[in-house]
Amino acid sequence: MIKSPRPASDRILALERAWDRYRDRVEALVKEGITEENRTRAASSIGKHAQLIEKLGGSSTLKRASAK
Repeated sequence: MIKSPRPASDRILALERAWDRYRDRVEALVKEGITEENRTRAASSIGKHAQLIEKLGGSSTLKRASAK
């Protein structure tokens, strides 16, 4: 039986931990996993992630939350 993850009590802390895991994986990929065959695909994927993060940072929901 596989347990579903428990909802995080501190969502900001959970986000920070998820970011740390993501960043560690990207750094490992860039340092050790980039090959000529996957360079374009990796760059495209990381670029899409960066665009989404930028879009979220400019969202009206975040702007309202930070203004409080």
